Amino acid sequence: MSSSREGITRKPFRNGNRDNINSVSNSLSRVLGGRGVGRFVLIHLEGKGTAVVDDESLPFDVELLQAWLEPLADVAKVECDGMTRLVSHLLRKNGIQHLVAVGVLADAKRINDPTVSHEENCAVTHCWIELGFSFVVDFRARMWMGSEAQHGVFIPGGRFEYLTKERVQFEPVSESVLELMAGVSVRDWVPFPAIV
Repeated sequence: MSSSREGITRKPFRNGNRDNINSVSNSLSRVLGGRGVGRFVLIHLEGKGTAVVDDESLPFDVELLQAWLEPLADVAKVECDGMTRLVSHLLRKNGIQHLVAVGVLADAKRINDPTVSHEENCAVTHCWIELGFSFVVDFRARMWMGSEAQHGVFIPGGRFEYLTKERVQFEPVSESVLELMAGVSVRDWVPFPAIV
């Protein structure tokens, strides 16, 4: 099943849903006749329900990508635009196709809450990475939206909405400039492991 078809979105069940993974894995195992399910992705078909497929067709391993980038997010002293530039540089350097998205990150819960004043951060101008297959990379949403915002490599869902205004590719910047900007060595960053 192609993820590029209209009306299909992929949702990783292992990211952000770890409390439920065992019960879902057991349920899927029963549905699949007792066979192990390994890595899987839920495919939501608009108006047609949900299907489960193996995520072997993804051009990257989501958990591996998250683990590779998380330490950078912890040490880089940058906001969303700088973090997006750093991640974009490392992805490009490692041959991982992506786009830089600029737009608005909105908290639908706060927007629809009449008790929230207009001065609070209901929506902010924001930058993130789009990987395709509906995945984004965003390690700075929590900076603006608090601890309930999604973080890392994921498919957006729930109360936070990513509203893309523009998709761009950053002009390459030297690693020296990136290091000065972020306070972290990107030239020595371990290469992303190839999926075998």
